[in-house]
Amino acid sequence: MTFRDEDILHQGLRRFWISYCLDSSGVSITWANMLRHALMHLSSAKSLADVLREAPGMNVVAPVPGKRWRYYMPLNSWWRLTFKVDRAGHGVVSELSIESTRR
Repeated sequence: MTFRDEDILHQGLRRFWISYCLDSSGVSITWANMLRHALMHLSSAKSLADVLREAPGMNVVAPVPGKRWRYYMPLNSWWRLTFKVDRAGHGVVSELSIESTRR
């Protein structure tokens, strides 16, 4: 799936991705390895079907309840990496963010 730096809404996550996953100052250090795996998984997938397969080092990718074309990967029991799939067959992802599960 493809995404641009501008598609990452969470500023710390964007900084993490732009720095080739070296600058973890804007994300929890305990999530750094998991986020690196998740972002690499998203960037290397060719379609939504590839994303929905289990990501190495990650939990299952699942749809966000009540939100069409929005998916998440849990980081822990309170936080998750969320993203929107704009074109499932073409592998376009947008609106990547880290969100609380308690909202």
